[in-house]
Order: sequence, then structure tokens, then C-alpha cells
Amino acid sequence: MIGVAKLLFVVMLLFGLNWVAQSNPRLAGWIAAAPIVSLLSVALLLMDGADNQKVATFMTGVLYGPIPNLIFLVGFIALLLRGVSLVPALGFGVCLRLGHRLYRGRQGRIVFTLVESTASYTLITPAKRRTSDPCTQS
Repeated sequence: MIGVAKLLFVVMLLFGLNWVAQSNPRLAGWIAAAPIVSLLSVALLLMDGADNQKVATFMTGVLYGPIPNLIFLVGFIALLLRGVSLVPALGFGVCLRLGHRLYRGRQGRIVFTLVESTASYTLITPAKRRTSDPCTQS
């Protein structure tokens, strides 16, 4: 029952945002980008009994989310402003985002950890690829 209430709440939030976007798209963009959704998500996580580690992991994802979105949006908006239709502009933005993801996957990623109020980071790189061909080895 609580899951249905959450779903209805999210649907009402999206419909409300769409309603605002019809009359004032800039305001709707600000609302969509505001931390309101993140804070509501944290509240729902806490209602479900999530511990502080899960909330911190979620908020770390929220912190890193705007960078890939920016890459997508720059390409998407640039093509729309040049008169390209919606679908090709959307495809271009998605291709930019996927290209960024593939590039970052090869370069590794930075993982932040919080241990007893001390922040540290670790660079995790992909496993080294085999440099020799196993078929040519004797």
C-alpha cells in the first residue's frame, strides 16, 4: 500500500512539473533541477528504514549526477538551437553521454569513502588487459 502511495506521489509530482512547464518552462527547469526531488527521495529512503550509509551513497550519486547530464544537455541543446529536429538532437546527446561513459570506463573511476568523519578517495582502474596472445604461447 505504501508503494502505491509513493508511486502516486511521484506521478503527481511529474504531472505537476509538466503543468508548470506548459506555462513557464524556465521555472519548471529550475524546479526539476532543484534539490527538492533529492530531498524527497531521502525522506522516502528514511521512511523505508534506510541507514545513513545508504543515504550517503544515494547523495553521492546525486552529487556526481550533474556532470554526465551536463554533457548530454550541452549537445542536445546546441543542436536544438541550430534548428535540428528533436529526435536527432536527442540521439546526439545520448551518443555524447554514452561516449563519456565509455571513456570514463577505460580511465577508471574515483570512489569516495567516509570513515569516521574522514573523507578519502581511491582511483579504481580497470584490470590490465593481456598484452600477449594466448594462442601464440607455447
